[in-house]
Amino acid sequence: MKVLLSFFLLLSGSLLIKGQNSITVWYSMGPTSGCNGVMAISNTQYQACINPPPATYNFNPPGCGTMTGSYIAGDTFFIPLCQLPCTLYTINGNGGSCTAGVGTVGQISPDVSGKGPYLDPFTGNLVTSSGAGSGPLAIFRISGERVFFLPSLPGGSTQINTGFPPGIYILSYVNERQELVTGKYLVLGQ
Repeated sequence: MKVLLSFFLLLSGSLLIKGQNSITVWYSMGPTSGCNGVMAISNTQYQACINPPPATYNFNPPGCGTMTGSYIAGDTFFIPLCQLPCTLYTINGNGGSCTAGVGTVGQISPDVSGKGPYLDPFTGNLVTSSGAGSGPLAIFRISGERVFFLPSLPGGSTQINTGFPPGIYILSYVNERQELVTGKYLVLGQ
């Protein structure tokens, strides 16, 4: 249910108001060495959380993430991760607070069942099969820009012409067990 709520926030784009709010986590990758992991969150929601100034932030557990080396691309704020799990807490000048967190599982975890949707490396088409999941499905450029969205996955086996140029893409969807499944795909082109 928490996954569906996150995707509802992703879809609605609603503005955050004073109080405890969640910031949508687009995707995350755990670190393999030092702080080379990343948590990609909605920059619009993050900015709404930290305004009005002054704003403070902290990570729990301490040291699991850092603002050093963070950057913005499109509507995505990328935060370096040093360990999992990790939760970012912010408090703005009005006392409003927000959180964004990732656990130890379900982050950049491709569907190993072979049933999940994927991007064809040569055409860039989205390929789905029966039993692929329930959706919603979103595809992002590696920069964090959302380039494709389906509110639910089509039934049966299908190919959807996305027209993606060569590059690296992140595909994220909700499977039939209501789990968030995310994978990284390389589109080579023809």
